[in-house]
Amino acid sequence: MSCAETGDAVTVECGGEGGVSRVRADYVIGCDGGRSVIRRTMGVSFEGTTSPTRWLVVDIANDPLGHPNSEVGADPERPYASISIAHGIRRFEFMIHADESDEQAEDPAFLTRMLARVVPYPDRVEVIRRRVYTHHSRIAGAFRSGRLLLAGDAAHLMPVWQGQGYNSGIRDAANLGWKLAAVVTGQARDSLLDTYDMERRKHARAMIDLSTMVGKVISPPTAGSRPAGT
Repeated sequence: MSCAETGDAVTVECGGEGGVSRVRADYVIGCDGGRSVIRRTMGVSFEGTTSPTRWLVVDIANDPLGHPNSEVGADPERPYASISIAHGIRRFEFMIHADESDEQAEDPAFLTRMLARVVPYPDRVEVIRRRVYTHHSRIAGAFRSGRLLLAGDAAHLMPVWQGQGYNSGIRDAANLGWKLAAVVTGQARDSLLDTYDMERRKHARAMIDLSTMVGKVISPPTAGSRPAGT
């Protein structure tokens, strides 16, 4: 994928099984995730940090808890999160210790041991996916550059602890959608889009800071903050 801005439009070139296709538009919104091509094309920074702590995230189709609640387990031995998702899906996230490899964490036996701590019948779950990842606390240096704009994970990444990653993306869309519609239909000047960055970036930064702070409480970053042997 590539993107090029000319004076009055943007051309996006995408390659796939059907060959290369080109799309020309007045504006392009980069909602292409943490490794955003649009953000790199804009040439803006992605400021922040990446936590050295790894987590195992697991999505289960048949929610073994059977309730709509979400919770954070501030277990000093192994912090975890339990999140209710639509359609009977539940997500668990377990901290991986430094002496546990990614391969160990993705082993079904390891997952069963983790689930045995928090669900009644860990051998009956229907796993949709499991993967190892790390928490990022990052924000783009700007949400707009000319005819290119960023939203969602392309604009900001934050830890899971306050549930604000997805919600922040929804706020981006709600803020930008009507403004973009007003501009492209001639009801507002292009300068209206500048308010998107002014209104959303500061708030996203606050959500990143809040989520990062709560994560440090739940999962202390130093060994001295944990009981011996953890």
